[in-house]
Amino acid sequence: MTSAASSELLVVYKPDGADRLCTEEESDRVLAAWAALLCWLRGADPDELPESDVIGHVARKAALRMPRFPEYDICLWAEQAGSLRRLLSGETSGVRTLPELVNVMLASVQLQRVGQQRGWLNRVAIELLYSGADSFHQNREVLVPRLLDGPVSIERWTGLRIELALAMKFLVRKVLSTAAITNLVHAEITTAAKAVNVGKAVQVVVPALPNAQ
Repeated sequence: MTSAASSELLVVYKPDGADRLCTEEESDRVLAAWAALLCWLRGADPDELPESDVIGHVARKAALRMPRFPEYDICLWAEQAGSLRRLLSGETSGVRTLPELVNVMLASVQLQRVGQQRGWLNRVAIELLYSGADSFHQNREVLVPRLLDGPVSIERWTGLRIELALAMKFLVRKVLSTAAITNLVHAEITTAAKAVNVGKAVQVVVPALPNAQ
């Protein structure tokens, strides 16, 4: 676990997620589930909240990871959620891209985006991101071609509640993903230095020049 001062949240929207449009119904469900999750972390009975199945899924995923990764400690998430002065409310519905939707959720817990880029992953960037994940090594032959196939969007975030943002990852995957092996969004807490190195290893998208007349 890195110190708070040197830590950043690294968010990668995979090729299937970088341009993913969420319908109004999907956007409403994601934001409702996020608001309910924060209410649960602040002490509400999950059985009395909307999207209780999503809350249960997030709690189970966190519990399985916490023994190896302390940033998934639900008690820490509850402490961070409890310090919020206000919860997400009043967001207008409508079609949103997945990055737009995630940005709403992260901003709602007072995180700040400090970097953003779009480009193609290469094998160096993929190893930097996933070399520590057993599931990646078990499914390397499937995942590497998928990760190389199309542009991704990468964001860097900072703030006092970056651990709480990991709950967002599980929530989005539960509501929007159709196959766990090709999750739409990756999020991890890492050092600022690693986040910069991932960015350097990405081939930046260069906008096409207009045709000369």
